[in-house]
Amino acid sequence: MYRLTHQGQLGAAIRQMRRDRGLTQRQLAEMAGVSTVWLSNAETGKRSVQIDLVFKVLACLGKSLSVDDKPEDILERIADSGGLAGPP
Repeated sequence: MYRLTHQGQLGAAIRQMRRDRGLTQRQLAEMAGVSTVWLSNAETGKRSVQIDLVFKVLACLGKSLSVDDKPEDILERIADSGGLAGPP
């Protein structure tokens, strides 16, 4: 079980999902409509990212994110949203 204690951990999860699907940063950035610089910075936790862009990236990976006000494990809350853009 993972606990997210800093912003870079969500980025690390996105990077792992991207790699698991065999996508390059460029491919995922194009699919999500973000720059490769933005995606790289998001994956490495170098910047605070706009949540709407995070949702776009996750949608391209076939995932969704649900967050409430409880300090729960976000990685467990990233659920398959099925059939969205991009490879399985």
